[in-house]
Amino acid sequence: MLPLEPKTEYKNFDLVEGDLSKLTIKKSIKDNCYITDGVNNYGGFILSKLKDTQTVCDVVFYQSSTDGRYIPRLTFSKIQPSKDRVKDATNPEKVRISFSDKSEGVYEFWKLIGFLSKFKELVDLGDFEDAYSVIGSDDVVLHLQDLKESDRIQEIVGYVQRTGVRIDDLVGAALSTKRNETLVVFSKLLNEDGAVEAYREEYNSEIKGSGEEAVWHHFLKTNQWLLGINLDVRFIKDFTDEVSVGNPDTENQGNPKVDMMGISDYTVLVEIKTSHTKIFTETKTSEARAGTWSFTTQFIEGFSQCLAQKFGWDNESSGKKLVKDSEVLSQEEHRTLDPKTIYIIGNKSKEIPQTSMEVDVILKRDTFERFRRNNRNVEIITYDELYERANFIVNGS
Repeated sequence: MLPLEPKTEYKNFDLVEGDLSKLTIKKSIKDNCYITDGVNNYGGFILSKLKDTQTVCDVVFYQSSTDGRYIPRLTFSKIQPSKDRVKDATNPEKVRISFSDKSEGVYEFWKLIGFLSKFKELVDLGDFEDAYSVIGSDDVVLHLQDLKESDRIQEIVGYVQRTGVRIDDLVGAALSTKRNETLVVFSKLLNEDGAVEAYREEYNSEIKGSGEEAVWHHFLKTNQWLLGINLDVRFIKDFTDEVSVGNPDTENQGNPKVDMMGISDYTVLVEIKTSHTKIFTETKTSEARAGTWSFTTQFIEGFSQCLAQKFGWDNESSGKKLVKDSEVLSQEEHRTLDPKTIYIIGNKSKEIPQTSMEVDVILKRDTFERFRRNNRNVEIITYDELYERANFIVNGS
């Protein structure tokens, strides 16, 4: 290594804690160049500092015979430091390293490259900038967006293969991210004032009907996994909506419609109310038996509607075409037999919270649970329970 300045001691600059902006590269009087902060001159950089070792990079500049600029040559070593000085290269405790592990200073190395590249008029990095460029995630996204979909997919697959990531893991991570986004919206619809109105405004062109029930209908149909997984509706492929399940009279009356129908190996009916629909009356009616509480008219009417829909579809399905997106589906493949019926209503955690010690709340909770457990035909679930199950599936908590 040529002396940069006579009688000058060269330290290693600490890239782990130091500020690169204080350094510059200057040409010396001996037709060489050197790194300095104006006070100290540096012959290399400390890339990492572990308990017993340091990773250092010595930098030696060699002048090019073609354009007069200086080519940096880098040597990476792992040493045991002695005070503030780096041991000489002849020291047997100084070992060259492969520079393959991030603990050896790989991030600091790229900081070093960025520093050297700022002095193009003096330092020659060859065709480095033609072969490599530093880009951010936004640049990658913009590049991919410019490609055709087939080329975009192929390039992403190439990235995955080169990094050793399993396709299944990538798909799982993407699915988990998407479902967590759905859970955020779900939580807002359940708990935040104005969230229902904001959702309607965002999807106004897609939501059929008025009122909060139409919003929940759109949300659940858009995110079918919430129903297909949580409620043990096996192999749900899709959901049709507003399905005619009964047999109308001569004036086309008396034809019950279910909110959604699960298309599976066996059909499933889904009836929804809103998360604000009350399950119990505010005060216990005089007709209520001892040890029970009175259900609201909305809850009982919704439950009766479920029974009517179930009975209608069970009896009339054989005489109806099962149609999805204008396509007639085979009822040999998609059977109807004592159809499972799901009734989604209310918010149990708000109306009858588990933590409440009030006698009336405990009585309501017990009444609700007895009703559910002793009813074979309709599975009743509240919106907050649906959210909790979905959150457990996605996040395990």
